[in-house]
Parts: sequence; C-alpha cells; structure tokens
Amino acid sequence: MGDSSSKTRVSFEADENDNITVVKRIRLSDNVINRMREPSSPAPKPRTPPQSQYTPQPSPPLAKPLLAAEQAATEEERLKAKSFAKKLEEKERELKRQDEFHMDQLARLEERSAQFYKVTTEEYQKAAHPICADLQAQILQCYQQNPQQSFIDAPRWPTLLGRGG
Repeated sequence: MGDSSSKTRVSFEADENDNITVVKRIRLSDNVINRMREPSSPAPKPRTPPQSQYTPQPSPPLAKPLLAAEQAATEEERLKAKSFAKKLEEKERELKRQDEFHMDQLARLEERSAQFYKVTTEEYQKAAHPICADLQAQILQCYQQNPQQSFIDAPRWPTLLGRGG
C-alpha cells in the first residue's frame, strides 16, 4: 500500500460474466483489472464530496456573535414596533380630541342658529302684527247687527282703513 511495489504475484482469470474476475476467492471489477494491466497509468485523484452535500457548520466561537447580532436585531425591531404603537395611540388620542372639539363647535353653532331663528321670528311677529285687527272686529260686528243687509257700512270702510285700524 505504500510507495514500494509488492513482490507478490497475483493471478486472475475471467469468470463467466467477463466483467468480474476471481483472484484467490476475491472478486475484482473490470476497472480494477484494467488498472492492474496498465501499471503506468496515473493514480486517480481522490474524490471530494460535492459542494451541495457539504454544509459547513459555524464553529462555536462564530455562533455566539451571530446569535447575539440576531437577538439585537430582534430587540431593535421589537422596540421599533413598540414606538410605532405608542405614536399610533398618540395620534388616535389627538384625533379623538379634535373630534370632540368639532362636535362642541357644531353644537354651539346649532344653538346660536336656534337663538337667531327665535329672535328673528319674534321680531317678525312684532313687525307684522295683524293689520287692522280692530277694523276686522268692527266689520264682523256690522254684519252681525245687520244680517239682512250686506255691506251696510261699506261707505265707512275707507275712513276706517285710512286710520290704519
């Protein structure tokens, strides 16, 4: 197995398959037999495992900093989320305050509008008092006193209307 060649002779012969040869009760493949026939051929390079099968595992000294970095990133994300939640709550409180302010302003405007309507209606009633209310009463009295005659007091109406009731 070393550098020196062996002085032992090995004989081999093909069995019925021609693929495998029996040598002192050891079966050899064609590849081995061909290599034995050609002693000058260079030795094949040892096979290295394919890259896809080999997954390097981080050594323990590297794993700790990676874990610490990952934990720090996770903590940073948690703090950011907490900060955003706090800002959101503040914004919601501010919106609620503004909503209450606007509702209060709306209620005040409605109250002022109702007061303005009331004052306007009262002033209108004062300004638009029934025209000649006493004249209407006199005409009614005339009709009641003279049911057989119509418009008996008609000549007096212009004078009654002229004084404005």
